[in-house]
Amino acid sequence: MLCHEKAAHKIGTDSVLLGAWFGTQEVRTCLDVGTGTGVLALMAARRMPESSITAVDISPEAVMEARANVQRNGLAERISIRQADIRLWRPEHPQDLILANPPYFENQAGSNDRTVARSGGIAFLDALFALGAEVLTPDGRVALVWPVERRYDLLATAYGHGFLLCREMWVRDHPAANYGRMFSEWSRQAEGDLVQERLTMFRTPGGMPTEEYRRLAGKWVDL
Repeated sequence: MLCHEKAAHKIGTDSVLLGAWFGTQEVRTCLDVGTGTGVLALMAARRMPESSITAVDISPEAVMEARANVQRNGLAERISIRQADIRLWRPEHPQDLILANPPYFENQAGSNDRTVARSGGIAFLDALFALGAEVLTPDGRVALVWPVERRYDLLATAYGHGFLLCREMWVRDHPAANYGRMFSEWSRQAEGDLVQERLTMFRTPGGMPTEEYRRLAGKWVDL
């Protein structure tokens, strides 16, 4: 059970898909950046029962709600929630995986919590990959969500910090829609050929879920 009344960035499809999609191989320590409600940290803990999870968010309200969700799901011993600004904070131990469903809009006018939570764009990306370059183990990875139309921004920022794209999945709502989001994994080590995937969520606009969507996310949401 999850609550998201206090978090500026609500639980959505992007977080669930990323949480179901990222690779779990050889992950002992995992860092969830911008945790919000804690949904990614909770999914990571469920998928990797032997791993230690740290989740950070700059918002005190989000941290309070994430802690409550972790406690509600009986995972307080495995998930540590911290209030932190990733431009200034570093974890105590090296990390094997960094997860992020980041704010991908450039800073907008307005000061409400939802606007702030969804703003940041390239500045957030830069801070995220700078963090990864410092704290990831040699084979560590970054996994995140980003808009397909801004793929170049992601590529340029990640490459600038020494990361290579090793896996990506483009997602669209239905067969007549454009691909809107890309889910990607990055490493500083060459891992062979790039793995590229495509996912269509629904058969028609507002229609039934596709089988591929059910296979990926059906365990986590009611489809």
